[in-house]
Amino acid sequence: MLKTLARNTFSNGAATVGKVLINFLLTPFLILHLGKDLYGVWILLLSFSVSGTLSLLSLGMQAALVKHVAEYHALGKRRALNQLISSTLYVYAAMGVVGALGLLWFAHGWFARCFAIPPAQAQTAMLMLDLMAVQVAVELPGLCFDGVLGGLQRYDILAGLELGKSALLAVLFAVVLLHGATIVALSRVTLAVTFFHALALLSFASSELGRWRLVWRFERAQILSVVDMTKDLLILRLNGIIYNNMDKMIVAAVLSTAMVTDYDIGNRIHSMALMVMGLAATVVIPAASAAHARSETEAIRTLFLKGTKYALAMTLPVVSTLFVLASHLIRYWISPQYVGSAFYARLFLSYLLFWSVTSVGWNMLIGVRQTKPIVRIQLVSVAINLGLSLILVRYVGVSGVVYGTIIGNLVAFFPYMRLMMRSFKVTAKEIFSAAILTTYPQALASTAALLLLMRVRPPGSMREVIAQAVFAVTAYIALFALTGMSRAERSQVWDLLPLGMGKPRYAGAPERP
Repeated sequence: MLKTLARNTFSNGAATVGKVLINFLLTPFLILHLGKDLYGVWILLLSFSVSGTLSLLSLGMQAALVKHVAEYHALGKRRALNQLISSTLYVYAAMGVVGALGLLWFAHGWFARCFAIPPAQAQTAMLMLDLMAVQVAVELPGLCFDGVLGGLQRYDILAGLELGKSALLAVLFAVVLLHGATIVALSRVTLAVTFFHALALLSFASSELGRWRLVWRFERAQILSVVDMTKDLLILRLNGIIYNNMDKMIVAAVLSTAMVTDYDIGNRIHSMALMVMGLAATVVIPAASAAHARSETEAIRTLFLKGTKYALAMTLPVVSTLFVLASHLIRYWISPQYVGSAFYARLFLSYLLFWSVTSVGWNMLIGVRQTKPIVRIQLVSVAINLGLSLILVRYVGVSGVVYGTIIGNLVAFFPYMRLMMRSFKVTAKEIFSAAILTTYPQALASTAALLLLMRVRPPGSMREVIAQAVFAVTAYIALFALTGMSRAERSQVWDLLPLGMGKPRYAGAPERP
């Protein structure tokens, strides 16, 4: 299990670094060529994609698919695996059609009424939503095979495909805009790349599964087990939509699409840290599910403590470094005109200082089927987040939606920690000793060193900003390796670094009826 987790985390890490670099270069390019208003429209429209609000149409089935594929594969239940994949694919294909028709209806009936879109851009926005409707019908079925690869713990393949998709989109965006194409061309390019990405997911999933086929007959008890978990995950998906997309919609509806650009710049910096936080967090669901299926209590407990420690070790130096360098980064990355967005970035980053502690455990709770208590906590958190965002944005502007996010997550933090301690049989003292005490002091020390360096030599260019960021992160890694890890841990991590990324052999139990 450790080698598989390491392979998945390293491959996710490489893909994350690649995507961060791509977004880092692409964002100022798009703002320059589209302008503040059109870029705001583009970001708003992305909220209506399958990675945005229409991810609700996945019904929470993708996480359930990951968990059950991991369990059935671990136990050798190939018949159940065929039924699970087939039923999910049929549902996603149907929801793709529903989503496409619904988006067309919204685009031509309600979009211009809901948002403060300049009249000159309203027709263009509707045409882009038409193209996005076709994209939804293609992308949703692809999520089925994304979930299959996740359940088989082939996050290395998923990471490679995601990185390739991001790189291809960036190159094509640059080509079409440099040749004078309109913003509609970006939607056409996105549709084409999405189609080929879905085909690639199908191809790789079929190769990894080996013997599998679509079926039309299903065992009722098995489907009900997935549906029961999906009901809870649907609510969690709704929370994710609110967290990731509703802020932009609220800003566009109450303020303007131009203000969405200011929000997005701060959110982009926050997203860099968020992606790093997810490196170790997302890959633990199938590992926890497989251990849970085999009743390996001690393995689950160890996975939580070690996973939380290393997730913090990856996240904290990035959060603290971006927090300190945010204004300088925006000045040389985008333009001095947008330095004010550093305030939004720092607000976002502040909640990650405590939320990072829950990232691995939250995903593990899904893996061990603790979705119902998660839902109860999330309902309260979502209500607070949405309610405060709608109220505060009218009084304090863009920062109001960020305050809603911070307070909503803070309210959820303590119930989550109690749930994790109970589910994984760990104490607060063990978490503090194994994860907090070995990661946070090093972050304070590396941040102090960065502040001292900036006082002696404030960064005067993007090259110097990057150099100081590298210094801070390197200082943290060195401190963590020396003071946060035992000699045995350092040796173990070193042994895992040159891992091959080859295909793990199937070693499940014989087929069961």
